[in-house]
Amino acid sequence: MAIKRPTQPTGAVGFIERLAEQRILEAQRNGEFDDLAGKGKPLALEELSTVPEDLRMAYHVLKNANVLPPEADLLKDIHILEIY
Repeated sequence: MAIKRPTQPTGAVGFIERLAEQRILEAQRNGEFDDLAGKGKPLALEELSTVPEDLRMAYHVLKNANVLPPEADLLKDIHILEIY
């Protein structure tokens, strides 16, 4: 006999998702998203096709924290030294 899983998330995750969705809908109704910068313009998405899918989140976190892998940091230092 197959176990039926709920279609909606349950527990704390489900509660947080419902709360977030409720607040987003409320903000939309109140017009809080009407005057956002860049409204109506396309998003500037990064090309991540060369980054494996399972590493993309980590890539974003490191990039947003201005953290470079050691080899990239060394290449950057070499480039700076070559300029001077």
